[in-house]
Amino acid sequence: MGVTLHRFYLSPPSVAGSPHLLVRVVRPAAPNAAQPAVDFADDLAQAKAEALQEAWHAAVGGEGPPPAPLGQASPDLDADEPEDRPLLAHHGGELDLWWTPSERHAGLVAIGPGAQEADFWRWLDGFLSEREIAALRRPAQAIRARLVTEAELRFVDAPLLLVDDVDWLTAAEFRRLNRGGGLAEAIAAVPRVLEAVPAEAILAAKRALIERALAADLAAADRRAAAFRASDLARLDPAAALALVARLVDAIEPGDDRRGIAWALAYALALVDPGDARAALLERLETAGGDFAAALLRELRGIVGDAGR
Repeated sequence: MGVTLHRFYLSPPSVAGSPHLLVRVVRPAAPNAAQPAVDFADDLAQAKAEALQEAWHAAVGGEGPPPAPLGQASPDLDADEPEDRPLLAHHGGELDLWWTPSERHAGLVAIGPGAQEADFWRWLDGFLSEREIAALRRPAQAIRARLVTEAELRFVDAPLLLVDDVDWLTAAEFRRLNRGGGLAEAIAAVPRVLEAVPAEAILAAKRALIERALAADLAAADRRAAAFRASDLARLDPAAALALVARLVDAIEPGDDRRGIAWALAYALALVDPGDARAALLERLETAGGDFAAALLRELRGIVGDAGR
């Protein structure tokens, strides 16, 4: 999988009377053509999930090792959908959910909301294929689960563990974390004590990683790579994303991959709320004219449509 996604790991109760545990971590984006990067992204997600499970197990008085997870899921969630918001909360809480395992793929489960079981299956219909749904065991089981997120351990003190994209790492960092035992070392250093880490602290850590990668792109005059950073910035710091778009539009050169850069900048603009700041930048682009500005605006219209203006 190439994209950044939320990965959930469901485990049985650690002690009698406690809820199931549902851990949510970020599985960073990785290029599908680079298998070591894909494997590392999966390893990072699992390592964070195991650390969170260990912390929860200790917090509720569990003895011995934590119970083996029932499986993992990566549902397609939308923060604009009321049913999805509890699963996307920055810090977790107890939720009433449904779950069921896949009978075709060991280790995969489906988990989600629903007042009744039929509501759960309708919710799954929104993003799973008929083939995927047919592989799920029926009936589903209703459970009480405690959602624990990666914002509840101090991964922020080891910010490389918070990357949303493997490309945020330098080559040396990737080698150390992926092959040099660095991932296990970094995870082991995180105390297994649940703590509500503020969203601002995590956003600041991620923004610093993006800005570092962006500075390297610009120093190498790699405007295409810099353009693709704009969408990362748009999710964390929209004002900085707009400034980067304006900067790259002004810096475009004849030998650049204009089509790729135009698409990347348009995609970033589509992620920014269509308020006054974005409207002002679009007006500036329309007024300035030129082939590249026109191409960027066409790409934006193709992504969000004229209504997105």
